[in-house]
Amino acid sequence: MKEWIHFSNCQLMHAGGEAFVYRARYKKRETVALKIYKEGLHFNPDFYLALKKNKHANVASIFDYGFYSDRFWSCSEYIEGIASSAVAPFSVPIALHLLKGIVSGLSFLENHHLSHGDLSPDNILITKEGSPVLIDGGIQGVGHLGYAAPERFENAESTVKSDLFSLGILLYFWLTNSLPYEKEEYDSIVEEILHIESSKISVLLHLKNSFSIEEIGALDPIWKGLLQLNSEDRFSSFEELEEHLEIALLKLSKQAICLEKSYKNWLLFLDEKIVEQEVALDQKEVESLNGFSSHSIVKKPFLRVWIFSFILFLLFIISLLFIFGEERKSQNVLESGEQMLERVRSREIPLEPKSKNKGITIENVLRPIDILNKDSL
Repeated sequence: MKEWIHFSNCQLMHAGGEAFVYRARYKKRETVALKIYKEGLHFNPDFYLALKKNKHANVASIFDYGFYSDRFWSCSEYIEGIASSAVAPFSVPIALHLLKGIVSGLSFLENHHLSHGDLSPDNILITKEGSPVLIDGGIQGVGHLGYAAPERFENAESTVKSDLFSLGILLYFWLTNSLPYEKEEYDSIVEEILHIESSKISVLLHLKNSFSIEEIGALDPIWKGLLQLNSEDRFSSFEELEEHLEIALLKLSKQAICLEKSYKNWLLFLDEKIVEQEVALDQKEVESLNGFSSHSIVKKPFLRVWIFSFILFLLFIISLLFIFGEERKSQNVLESGEQMLERVRSREIPLEPKSKNKGITIENVLRPIDILNKDSL
């Protein structure tokens, strides 16, 4: 596949349950994020086509995508940022500020009749300027279980409404660095999500003793518009959510002004973490891809195991053939010996011709049959 030759200097950033992610050079110019998914996952091609043709500051652009050996891969804009999951929790004003940026990116997708479908802290990068950027998306499965809307567990497609529910869980994680339920098993998560109530979130925040009454009060209308079991009870659009975010920030404006210094310190903290991450990535070995096939990248360890197993199998077959051949040869020798012995016993072996040596005839030499008959007397 000719697209693979456009990538070079690949360094593994992440190897997860769904995909391998590399920082790479694309066409020897741009630094990109190359993501190669494992087999069995399905994606909405319209999602990637839209991001290839259109750009938004809060959504990573797509340069190229396709399939290779039944694996979907995408080449996207490389965001020099850190996953929000790695730097949470955030203060309420910062969390609301980040959510506004994500809502702007999701509105952009909605304008193209798309939804993200896999919102989670890992799929949102934060740049050193404090700007959130959506990555991935377009998956046709449930997505991250802990952030999925109730209807997604019933094989419903991703929609704006399902993304709104996911934003509610995402906001809670950003504030607390935890989920509003403790169990991790699939059935338990589904059960918790099916019984989640917006009022429960306010109670959980109150019990943590980390939030003021003003903060909990400002957030309460947001929970009510996001974390609803029935999708029709959620906000009607991202625009409506954005209005409530503005209202909440306005209520907390005095606190936000007081946190201006804290915000600058937070940006310095982000910059330090991102630099550490990039330095660690720079030190990783650059993979030699030689034509950049999915086998040389993704299947390289597995390919070695497969070849080794195949060689062992061939050796096993050869050993069996050799043993069988030796047994067959031994069997033939035994059978020949037994036949000869039977013929000897029955005197069927023909008399040996007289030996000739320079014309002299040697007579009176006992023949083997004579010796045998003599011994048997």
